[in-house]
Amino acid sequence: MDLKHGLQGLGMLSVLLGTWFSVSTPATAALAQGQCNEAHEVYYEAPFSALPSVSGIPLDRNLPFGPPRLKLRALQEQVLIGPALFGYEAFIDRISIRHPVKEDFKVQLKLIQVNQQGRRVSVLSTKEEKVGTIASRAFNGRPLRLKVPGRNGIYLFDMRFRRADGPSLHHYAEYLRVVKPTVDVRLKMQSESYALGETARFWIENRGTREADPVGTDFTFERYENGQWVKAPGSPTGFPRLRLKPLVAGEAGFCSSFVIPSEEPPGLYRVKKSVNIRSLNMKKILTAEFQVAGNL
Repeated sequence: MDLKHGLQGLGMLSVLLGTWFSVSTPATAALAQGQCNEAHEVYYEAPFSALPSVSGIPLDRNLPFGPPRLKLRALQEQVLIGPALFGYEAFIDRISIRHPVKEDFKVQLKLIQVNQQGRRVSVLSTKEEKVGTIASRAFNGRPLRLKVPGRNGIYLFDMRFRRADGPSLHHYAEYLRVVKPTVDVRLKMQSESYALGETARFWIENRGTREADPVGTDFTFERYENGQWVKAPGSPTGFPRLRLKPLVAGEAGFCSSFVIPSEEPPGLYRVKKSVNIRSLNMKKILTAEFQVAGNL
């Protein structure tokens, strides 16, 4: 999984949204189709590429044992922020379950600390349990998880399935990483200067590890005037009631744009946008400054 990374669904969201919005003010804005080329993302899973390959978790196909359509799905990202539970869920890939699906095979879970070269340092925890009921009319899914400490580092989640009488069925493993919870969210402009009538583009970069929620599409266009920031007359005033997906660790948001009104005076301007750091119940005000020159 790529934490740029969990960008699954961005393409579909972009198609659904199309043009972001147009407002009656002189400044109009639109949601671009995808990300700005200049967006800088942080790939927190990069260390995995230097580690020895492991069997991996087959998330896109049926398991070669057990009942028909038995699959595994991830319960969280491979980059964890502090202590957490990590693991997968065995489930039956059907819309409805008419009869309970039970299995007598066992699964042995291990959490192993590894160094930067992938060598095993120590086994931190282990657990063996019978899988039992996987799905019924009331639920569909049997979680298989272990507690992961909050200590920074790289770990290996090891999962072995066995028949109740002992024979091995299959072995899977996947790396995970624990990082410190940090807040580093930035609003970025495509350029440091624009001309009147030109289209200004901006986006949000979550350079930290705590999830940042843009909440909606609203922003403010401000001008520096008489030693203070004031809302520019051309600042958009109408926004759709749309919630954008939160930005996970290292992820950059959509490229947004608006036309700088030709009647604005040249000078120093900025875009202002608020985001929520939900894990801290905290709101952050982001700003990005730029110069506006004369007409094109």
